[in-house]
Amino acid sequence: MVIDYEEDGCTLDQLKAAVQALLDDPRDLQVTVYTGHLLKQQLGNSYDAFLAGHTDLWPAQYTTGTPTWPSNTYPQWTLWQYSESGELPGIDGSTVDLNRFDGSDDELLKWISPAGGEPAPIPDDNEVMIDTERGRPS
Repeated sequence: MVIDYEEDGCTLDQLKAAVQALLDDPRDLQVTVYTGHLLKQQLGNSYDAFLAGHTDLWPAQYTTGTPTWPSNTYPQWTLWQYSESGELPGIDGSTVDLNRFDGSDDELLKWISPAGGEPAPIPDDNEVMIDTERGRPS
């Protein structure tokens, strides 16, 4: 679950309340904070144990170098949106956001997996009997 934390006027208390609401969900959600400059400005060099212990960081910072982030709370970012004007084969006529994941392909697949793994398929209660002589439903 991703919280979009970019709007001027939002407070750390509001962010923590949103994180707690997601943590209270019985599905054991993984919580990520997507942010531009706001969280970096609000946290500065301080350490926030609640955010560090319960969230991943996804900063949006458009640079060709290394992004800056509130590293005392987050030793490393999980995702980094480094461009909003990328191009990809198969997507014609519009630009796309470009992101990097801090880890291997296997770690990315594990990170994006739904909480608790794949849900079991819901069985179809409608039984269809096939007339084997005519090859169609009866």
